[in-house]
This record gives sequence, C-alpha cells and structure tokens, in this order.
Amino acid sequence: GVVFIVNGIINIEADVTIVSGMFISSQTFYVASSNLALTINGMVYTKSLSLNRTYRDANSPTYRFNYQPKYMINMLPFLGRTQINWQELTP
Repeated sequence: GVVFIVNGIINIEADVTIVSGMFISSQTFYVASSNLALTINGMVYTKSLSLNRTYRDANSPTYRFNYQPKYMINMLPFLGRTQINWQELTP
C-alpha cells in the first residue's frame, strides 16, 4: 500500500479516475474540476476537502469513497497503535 503524508496540499488532477492509498494532508485534499468520476480506495485525512468534479446523476456517482483500513494497519509498525471500532446502532 501507498501512504502519502503531506505538509501541504494533495492535488488530484482532472484526468485521474482512481487513486488508492492513505492520504494525510495538513491542509487540503484538492480534486481538480472534471466531468470524470473519481474512485478513492483507502482513506483520506485532511483539514479540508475541495471536491470540484461535476455531478452527473444518482446512477453514476461523481465520487466513490471505498474505505479500506488496510492502509492504516500496514502503517502500525511506523505510526504506533490504532484502534478501529465497529458498532451497530439501532435507528
């Protein structure tokens, strides 16, 4: 897995349609304007999100975030220990 730890802005260009990894930014996770959908496999931790892709319709989402904690788990030897708790809540 790939982990990007950036003291600044992470910029996803307009022609990019899939990114995979853990993205940690001290400032902004910026997605350039485009008509293409974007799939993010992994995790994004940032101070602010700037999502500029054009919305199409509910059957073809503009953004798809696939949460994959494996990127954090692979970093445990380097960052320390983390806990992920899953809880089912009643409505």
